[in-house]
Amino acid sequence: MALNDHSASAALSFQVDANQNRVQLLPAGTFRARDGRPAGVYAWRIDREIAQRVIERFQAAKNPRVIDYEHQTLNSAENGQPAPAAGWFTGMEWVDGVGLFAVGVMWTERAKAMIRSNEYRYISPVFRFDKHTGEVLEIINAALTNVPALDGMLEVAAARSESPLLASGLLTETELQVCRKLGVSEDAYYRTKMEDGAGRRDSYGQHPMLSNAQQAICNSMMLNPDQYVQALSEARTAEWQNSPELRAEFERVETYLAYRRAEDKGLVKSYGRKTLRNHGS
Repeated sequence: MALNDHSASAALSFQVDANQNRVQLLPAGTFRARDGRPAGVYAWRIDREIAQRVIERFQAAKNPRVIDYEHQTLNSAENGQPAPAAGWFTGMEWVDGVGLFAVGVMWTERAKAMIRSNEYRYISPVFRFDKHTGEVLEIINAALTNVPALDGMLEVAAARSESPLLASGLLTETELQVCRKLGVSEDAYYRTKMEDGAGRRDSYGQHPMLSNAQQAICNSMMLNPDQYVQALSEARTAEWQNSPELRAEFERVETYLAYRRAEDKGLVKSYGRKTLRNHGS
């Protein structure tokens, strides 16, 4: 797809995670660089609809995009220096409320070592945008750098594997573990949580151990409620150890699971909702 004559290019810098195969390129919504860019338009802009067009343009090109050092790919014609790759990325995806991510990232061993030793901590995407609206049009490439243009993006951490949704506070560690145990997409879980579960956290749904929000997630994602409860029981993270409220919740879940196992063996009668509500209260 050809870009129109009203486009311009920009380069920014964001923190990244090199141990996973995905790194954040752009934040969701409107954004500006710390140096005042963009000139001539209030801000750059990207949302789910815009991101879909950017992703389609990327997919049409077919070849992976390079991640170099300090944008040397763009500067080599002028300074005559080589432009070695730090890595490559083969796709992009959008995460609601967070932004645009490069996926299928393959770092070179040299780049991994430099990130681990904190020689590089940020990634800087180069992108085209509409000079009249600020809408992001295309991701050209990216570079490792130590001069961030934007604050608050996810940091390079080659020795750490961390979910972007966890790092940005949009999912808890417990929710992340539940997603992994159930084999569901973190992004899909987060979208369902925001769309179907918002505002229903204080009351209980159809399943005696699930809030209305959790029940809505199970219904929308076609998850077995008992399997959800089991995953919650197994998701013993540092969060519950430091929270009396969460510890009580886990104890309640484990009591329910113990009764269900006994019920399956015919040792007790059905574990009623009233008993669950009163247990541990």
